Amino acid sequence: MRNFPFSKDSLIKQKIKRRSNKKNPWKKILFFFILSPLFVVLYFYFITPVNKKFEQKTGLSHPIKPSWELTLKSNSLVTDKEKIIRTLPKIIQDAKTTQEVAQKIQKYFSFAKTTILQTAPEKLIIYIEDRVPEFSTLADKQRLVSIDHEIYGELSSAYKNLPRLQNILKKGRKNYTFSENASLVLEEEEKERLLEAQMILRLAEQNTLNVKEITFVEYRGFKLNFRQDKTEVFLGRKPFEKKFLKLLQIKKQFKNEDGATRRIELDYDGKAFIKTLKTGDDVDS
Repeated sequence: MRNFPFSKDSLIKQKIKRRSNKKNPWKKILFFFILSPLFVVLYFYFITPVNKKFEQKTGLSHPIKPSWELTLKSNSLVTDKEKIIRTLPKIIQDAKTTQEVAQKIQKYFSFAKTTILQTAPEKLIIYIEDRVPEFSTLADKQRLVSIDHEIYGELSSAYKNLPRLQNILKKGRKNYTFSENASLVLEEEEKERLLEAQMILRLAEQNTLNVKEITFVEYRGFKLNFRQDKTEVFLGRKPFEKKFLKLLQIKKQFKNEDGATRRIELDYDGKAFIKTLKTGDDVDS
Protein backbone atom coordinates (compact mmCIF):
# COMPACT_ATOMS: atom_id res chain seq x y z
CA MET A 1 0.00 0.00 0.00
CA ARG A 2 1.33 3.31 -1.06
CA ASN A 3 1.70 6.02 1.52
CA PHE A 4 0.99 9.61 0.61
CA PRO A 5 2.70 12.26 2.52
CA PHE A 6 0.27 14.61 4.28
CA SER A 7 1.21 17.68 6.12
CA LYS A 8 -0.19 18.22 9.54
CA ASP A 9 -2.67 20.98 8.53
CA SER A 10 -3.64 19.56 5.16
CA LEU A 11 -7.14 18.61 6.41
CA ILE A 12 -9.16 21.53 7.69
CA LYS A 13 -12.12 20.93 9.93
CA GLN A 14 -15.29 22.10 8.19
CA LYS A 15 -17.99 24.09 9.94
CA ILE A 16 -21.36 22.42 10.16
CA LYS A 17 -24.16 24.50 8.61
CA ARG A 18 -27.58 23.94 10.05
CA ARG A 19 -30.89 24.91 8.44
CA SER A 20 -32.65 27.91 9.92
CA ASN A 21 -36.01 27.30 11.55
CA LYS A 22 -37.13 30.89 10.85
CA LYS A 23 -40.03 31.09 8.37
CA ASN A 24 -40.03 33.62 5.54
CA PRO A 25 -42.71 36.35 6.35
CA TRP A 26 -42.93 37.51 2.72
CA LYS A 27 -44.82 34.39 1.73
CA LYS A 28 -47.62 35.19 4.19
CA ILE A 29 -47.78 38.80 3.02
CA LEU A 30 -47.94 37.75 -0.63
CA PHE A 31 -50.62 35.17 0.18
CA PHE A 32 -52.69 37.81 2.02
CA PHE A 33 -52.59 40.27 -0.88
CA ILE A 34 -53.64 37.58 -3.35
CA LEU A 35 -56.63 36.37 -1.34
CA SER A 36 -57.89 39.64 0.19
CA PRO A 37 -59.65 40.91 -2.99
CA LEU A 38 -61.45 37.59 -3.25
CA PHE A 39 -62.71 37.86 0.34
CA VAL A 40 -63.92 41.42 -0.30
CA VAL A 41 -65.90 40.33 -3.37
CA LEU A 42 -67.43 37.39 -1.51
CA TYR A 43 -68.36 39.62 1.41
CA PHE A 44 -70.30 42.08 -0.69
CA TYR A 45 -71.88 39.35 -2.78
CA PHE A 46 -73.14 37.10 0.00
CA ILE A 47 -73.34 39.31 3.10
CA THR A 48 -74.42 42.73 1.77
CA PRO A 49 -76.00 42.08 -1.65
CA VAL A 50 -77.32 45.15 -3.40
CA ASN A 51 -80.46 43.66 -4.85
CA LYS A 52 -84.16 44.24 -4.65
CA LYS A 53 -84.75 42.00 -1.61
CA PHE A 54 -82.04 43.72 0.38
CA GLU A 55 -83.39 47.13 -0.61
CA GLN A 56 -86.93 46.19 0.44
CA LYS A 57 -85.65 44.95 3.78
CA THR A 58 -83.33 47.76 4.80
CA GLY A 59 -83.73 50.56 2.17
CA LEU A 60 -86.15 52.54 4.33
CA SER A 61 -86.22 51.60 8.01
CA HIS A 62 -89.55 53.36 8.56
CA PRO A 63 -92.01 55.52 6.55
CA ILE A 64 -90.82 58.88 5.29
CA LYS A 65 -91.94 61.91 7.29
CA PRO A 66 -91.67 65.66 6.62
CA SER A 67 -88.88 65.77 9.21
CA TRP A 68 -86.54 63.72 7.00
CA GLU A 69 -83.54 65.50 5.52
CA LEU A 70 -83.81 65.50 1.72
CA THR A 71 -80.90 66.69 -0.46
CA LEU A 72 -81.45 67.27 -4.17
CA LYS A 73 -78.65 67.19 -6.72
CA SER A 74 -79.28 67.95 -10.38
CA ASN A 75 -77.35 67.98 -13.65
CA SER A 76 -79.18 71.08 -14.87
CA LEU A 77 -79.83 74.70 -13.91
CA VAL A 78 -83.37 74.34 -15.28
CA THR A 79 -84.55 72.49 -12.19
CA ASP A 80 -86.43 74.51 -9.57
CA LYS A 81 -84.85 72.76 -6.60
CA GLU A 82 -86.68 74.63 -3.85
CA LYS A 83 -90.08 73.90 -5.36
CA ILE A 84 -89.20 70.21 -5.76
CA ILE A 85 -87.96 69.90 -2.17
CA ARG A 86 -91.21 71.44 -0.89
CA THR A 87 -93.28 69.00 -2.93
CA LEU A 88 -91.26 65.82 -2.27
CA PRO A 89 -92.52 64.79 1.22
CA LYS A 90 -96.10 64.57 -0.03
CA ILE A 91 -95.16 62.59 -3.14
CA ILE A 92 -92.95 59.97 -1.50
CA GLN A 93 -94.57 59.59 1.94
CA ASP A 94 -96.04 56.14 1.11
CA ALA A 95 -92.86 54.72 -0.44
CA LYS A 96 -91.36 51.67 1.27
CA THR A 97 -88.10 51.36 -0.67
CA THR A 98 -85.65 53.73 -2.32
CA GLN A 99 -86.71 52.24 -5.64
CA GLU A 100 -90.32 53.27 -5.00
CA VAL A 101 -89.13 56.76 -4.02
CA ALA A 102 -87.31 57.07 -7.36
CA GLN A 103 -90.33 55.83 -9.32
CA LYS A 104 -92.74 58.27 -7.66
CA ILE A 105 -90.42 61.24 -8.26
CA GLN A 106 -89.83 60.13 -11.85
CA LYS A 107 -93.54 59.89 -12.60
CA TYR A 108 -94.50 63.18 -10.93
CA PHE A 109 -91.76 65.43 -12.32
CA SER A 110 -90.97 63.62 -15.63
CA PHE A 111 -87.21 63.69 -15.09
CA ALA A 112 -84.97 61.78 -17.49
CA LYS A 113 -83.52 59.74 -14.61
CA THR A 114 -83.83 59.60 -10.81
CA THR A 115 -81.46 57.85 -8.39
CA ILE A 116 -81.85 57.64 -4.59
CA LEU A 117 -79.11 57.16 -2.01
CA GLN A 118 -79.93 56.72 1.69
CA THR A 119 -76.97 57.94 3.77
CA ALA A 120 -78.62 57.67 7.22
CA PRO A 121 -81.91 56.39 8.71
CA GLU A 122 -83.65 59.71 7.97
CA LYS A 123 -81.50 61.16 5.21
CA LEU A 124 -81.93 60.78 1.46
CA ILE A 125 -79.84 62.18 -1.37
CA ILE A 126 -81.84 62.46 -4.60
CA TYR A 127 -79.89 62.61 -7.86
CA ILE A 128 -81.91 63.76 -10.87
CA GLU A 129 -81.17 64.20 -14.55
CA ASP A 130 -83.46 66.91 -15.83
CA ARG A 131 -84.69 67.23 -19.39
CA VAL A 132 -84.06 70.40 -21.39
CA PRO A 133 -87.14 71.46 -23.40
CA GLU A 134 -86.91 73.12 -26.83
CA PHE A 135 -90.49 72.81 -28.19
CA SER A 136 -94.04 72.62 -26.98
CA THR A 137 -96.48 70.31 -28.75
CA LEU A 138 -100.02 68.97 -28.47
CA ALA A 139 -100.40 65.30 -27.57
CA ASP A 140 -103.13 64.25 -25.13
CA LYS A 141 -102.48 67.73 -23.70
CA GLN A 142 -99.95 70.48 -24.28
CA ARG A 143 -96.58 68.90 -23.50
CA LEU A 144 -92.86 69.61 -23.85
CA VAL A 145 -90.33 68.20 -26.31
CA SER A 146 -86.77 67.72 -25.04
CA ILE A 147 -83.49 68.13 -26.90
CA ASP A 148 -83.31 64.31 -26.79
CA HIS A 149 -86.55 64.21 -28.89
CA GLU A 150 -88.77 63.02 -26.04
CA ILE A 151 -92.33 64.24 -25.49
CA TYR A 152 -92.91 64.57 -21.75
CA GLY A 153 -94.28 66.60 -18.86
CA GLU A 154 -96.78 69.41 -19.22
CA LEU A 155 -96.50 72.88 -20.71
CA SER A 156 -96.42 75.60 -18.06
CA SER A 157 -96.13 79.39 -18.13
CA ALA A 158 -92.36 79.06 -17.63
CA TYR A 159 -92.06 77.64 -21.17
CA LYS A 160 -94.71 79.69 -22.97
CA ASN A 161 -92.12 81.24 -25.32
CA LEU A 162 -90.83 77.96 -26.69
CA PRO A 163 -91.34 77.35 -30.43
CA ARG A 164 -94.51 75.35 -31.14
CA LEU A 165 -94.39 72.01 -32.92
CA GLN A 166 -97.65 71.20 -34.71
CA ASN A 167 -99.03 67.92 -36.15
CA ILE A 168 -95.90 65.97 -35.23
CA LEU A 169 -97.92 62.99 -34.05
CA LYS A 170 -99.89 60.85 -36.47
CA LYS A 171 -103.33 62.11 -37.36
CA GLY A 172 -106.13 60.49 -35.36
CA ARG A 173 -103.85 59.12 -32.66
CA LYS A 174 -105.86 58.10 -29.57
CA ASN A 175 -103.46 55.93 -27.58
CA TYR A 176 -100.98 57.82 -25.38
CA THR A 177 -98.69 55.36 -23.60
CA PHE A 178 -95.75 56.52 -21.48
CA SER A 179 -92.50 54.66 -20.89
CA GLU A 180 -90.78 54.05 -17.54
CA ASN A 181 -88.90 57.34 -17.84
CA ALA A 182 -92.22 59.21 -18.24
CA SER A 183 -91.85 60.05 -21.94
CA LEU A 184 -94.48 59.35 -24.59
CA VAL A 185 -93.95 56.16 -26.58
CA LEU A 186 -93.55 57.19 -30.23
CA GLU A 187 -93.93 55.37 -33.52
CA GLU A 188 -91.00 55.31 -35.94
CA GLU A 189 -92.57 57.86 -38.31
CA GLU A 190 -93.21 60.22 -35.37
CA LYS A 191 -89.60 59.88 -34.22
CA GLU A 192 -88.43 60.72 -37.73
CA ARG A 193 -90.62 63.84 -37.82
CA LEU A 194 -89.24 64.96 -34.45
CA LEU A 195 -85.65 64.55 -35.60
CA GLU A 196 -86.31 66.56 -38.77
CA ALA A 197 -88.04 69.32 -36.81
CA GLN A 198 -84.97 69.58 -34.59
CA MET A 199 -82.72 69.76 -37.66
CA ILE A 200 -84.80 72.71 -38.90
CA LEU A 201 -84.57 74.47 -35.53
CA ARG A 202 -80.77 74.04 -35.41
CA LEU A 203 -80.33 75.45 -38.92
CA ALA A 204 -82.64 78.37 -38.13
CA GLU A 205 -80.68 79.18 -34.96
CA GLN A 206 -77.37 78.99 -36.85
CA ASN A 207 -78.71 81.60 -39.30
CA THR A 208 -80.21 83.84 -36.58
CA LEU A 209 -83.79 83.08 -37.62
CA ASN A 210 -86.18 83.16 -34.66
CA VAL A 211 -88.64 80.27 -35.12
CA LYS A 212 -92.18 80.70 -33.88
CA GLU A 213 -93.78 77.51 -35.16
CA ILE A 214 -92.91 74.36 -37.13
CA THR A 215 -95.86 72.49 -38.62
CA PHE A 216 -95.87 69.12 -40.33
CA VAL A 217 -98.18 69.16 -43.36
CA GLU A 218 -99.31 65.84 -44.84
CA TYR A 219 -97.87 65.16 -48.33
CA ARG A 220 -95.79 68.36 -48.23
CA GLY A 221 -93.50 68.14 -45.24
CA PHE A 222 -92.59 71.00 -42.91
CA LYS A 223 -93.86 74.56 -42.86
CA LEU A 224 -91.96 77.20 -40.94
CA ASN A 225 -93.13 80.48 -39.35
CA PHE A 226 -90.84 83.12 -37.85
CA ARG A 227 -91.28 85.70 -35.12
CA GLN A 228 -89.57 88.41 -37.16
CA ASP A 229 -92.17 88.51 -39.96
CA LYS A 230 -95.32 86.83 -41.27
CA THR A 231 -93.60 84.84 -44.01
CA GLU A 232 -94.58 81.20 -44.37
CA VAL A 233 -91.80 78.91 -45.58
CA PHE A 234 -92.47 75.43 -46.95
CA LEU A 235 -89.34 73.30 -46.59
CA GLY A 236 -90.66 69.82 -47.40
CA ARG A 237 -88.62 66.93 -45.97
CA LYS A 238 -84.88 66.56 -45.35
CA PRO A 239 -82.20 67.42 -46.35
CA PHE A 240 -82.62 71.09 -45.38
CA GLU A 241 -79.14 72.65 -45.69
CA LYS A 242 -79.43 73.81 -49.33
CA LYS A 243 -83.01 74.97 -48.76
CA PHE A 244 -81.85 77.24 -45.94
CA LEU A 245 -79.13 78.70 -48.17
CA LYS A 246 -81.78 79.45 -50.79
CA LEU A 247 -84.07 80.92 -48.13
CA LEU A 248 -81.36 83.33 -46.96
CA GLN A 249 -80.69 84.42 -50.57
CA ILE A 250 -84.39 85.15 -51.12
CA LYS A 251 -84.70 87.08 -47.85
CA LYS A 252 -81.68 89.16 -48.77
CA GLN A 253 -83.06 89.77 -52.28
CA PHE A 254 -86.42 91.07 -51.02
CA LYS A 255 -85.09 92.89 -47.96
CA ASN A 256 -84.92 96.33 -49.61
CA GLU A 257 -87.89 95.91 -51.94
CA ASP A 258 -91.38 97.25 -51.36
CA GLY A 259 -93.19 93.92 -51.68
CA ALA A 260 -92.63 91.85 -48.53
CA THR A 261 -92.57 88.08 -48.98
CA ARG A 262 -95.64 86.28 -47.66
CA ARG A 263 -94.89 82.74 -48.79
CA ILE A 264 -91.74 80.95 -49.92
CA GLU A 265 -92.07 77.39 -51.19
CA LEU A 266 -88.81 75.43 -51.25
CA ASP A 267 -90.27 71.93 -51.36
CA TYR A 268 -89.80 71.62 -55.15
CA ASP A 269 -86.49 70.39 -56.60
CA GLY A 270 -84.45 73.22 -58.06
CA LYS A 271 -87.17 75.87 -57.81
CA ALA A 272 -88.47 78.37 -55.30
CA PHE A 273 -91.99 79.75 -55.55
CA ILE A 274 -92.34 83.17 -53.94
CA LYS A 275 -95.48 85.11 -53.15
CA THR A 276 -95.25 88.80 -52.23
CA LEU A 277 -97.81 91.40 -51.19
CA LYS A 278 -97.09 93.49 -54.28
CA THR A 279 -96.51 91.15 -57.22
CA GLY A 280 -98.34 87.94 -56.29
CA ASP A 281 -96.66 84.71 -57.38
CA ASP A 282 -93.16 84.76 -58.74
CA VAL A 283 -90.90 81.85 -59.71
CA ASP A 284 -87.20 81.80 -58.96
CA SER A 285 -85.69 78.92 -60.91
